[in-house]
Amino acid sequence: MLTSGKRIMKIAYDDQIFGRQYVGGISRYILEVASWIKIVDTDIDVFISAGLSINELIKDYQAKKFGLSIQTQKGYRLRNSINKALSHGALGIFKPDIIHETYYRSEYIGPSNSRRVVTIHDMAHEAMPNETKWADLESKWKADAIARCDAIVCISAATKSELLRFFPEIENTKPIRVIHHGCSYRDPSESSLRQVQKDLGKKPYILFVGQRGGYKRFVDLLHAFAILKLNKSFNMVAFGGGPFSPEEVATINGYGLSSSEVIQYSGPDEILYATYKRCKAFIYPSVYEGFGIPILEARAAQANILCSDIPVFREIGDAMTTYFNAGDPANLATQLNKILNTSPSRAISTPSNFSWEKSARQHLALYKDLLAPNSI
Repeated sequence: MLTSGKRIMKIAYDDQIFGRQYVGGISRYILEVASWIKIVDTDIDVFISAGLSINELIKDYQAKKFGLSIQTQKGYRLRNSINKALSHGALGIFKPDIIHETYYRSEYIGPSNSRRVVTIHDMAHEAMPNETKWADLESKWKADAIARCDAIVCISAATKSELLRFFPEIENTKPIRVIHHGCSYRDPSESSLRQVQKDLGKKPYILFVGQRGGYKRFVDLLHAFAILKLNKSFNMVAFGGGPFSPEEVATINGYGLSSSEVIQYSGPDEILYATYKRCKAFIYPSVYEGFGIPILEARAAQANILCSDIPVFREIGDAMTTYFNAGDPANLATQLNKILNTSPSRAISTPSNFSWEKSARQHLALYKDLLAPNSI
């Protein structure tokens, strides 16, 4: 595409994550990077082929005309099959210079002469197959995407290290760039803060955010909460992740806790940010992660942060972050008791080193390098 003699770079993001994820870190990452690329370089032509999307976040981005988004509740297999055809056709018409694949699939989608990038979000399916769903299938798709792509983005140095542990042969065969995520947090409105207080009551609470199963170790936090008998003075709020399952309810009850003390809560970003703002402490007990956007959000909200001592959390934590031994509910209880009783005051600590603008500029540099005459 030529305008006044200047060639405009065309970047496309495929449908995958938008057909899989209602909300979540991956879809937010893609949308933020795509949006910021258009801000930092208006000569870039950006297209998102969202297909038959179930994603809630993309609704706010449709005005940017990134592509097609049809909200649907049809089953994943049918939706994925339709989206492959839609994306292949849409990308064929758009003819992008760069196709950034938003998740992992085996098939080639779009023009074969487009340069391809894939982001590795974590290696949980390989490192913890017994604690992840469809580990064998997800690992195969990931391996196919890695083999197909011209460059790889890792969202942390810890993730790059894990990638090379399982795929050591790729270290010198294609570029692997570490590009951190940014933080989308905005100070909540007074009305949102009032809404959270109305919904959750005046009793102080500790906060958990996101999915709860497997390596996320929500159960460790429940255990620590029970050890300290914190329900006498605090509630626990689990934001997002869907309603508690019957198994989770049984576990909660087994610790002598009730639904009025361990509360599942959800809402749009504004409510999430208000929930961070009002919490006594944010707890992230995962034993494995690729990054950890909630840490950045909690830091921006000036919340006290307690997280498991794993490499990626050390990579993105700050001097005010408190750590406990991963997978150790007793040590979690000890550290939690300390921060709840000492009430350390956090200085304003906006995570400026982790901005979406910075992330977008680093992605754009990678895309340009791939298209350079002596490309990487």
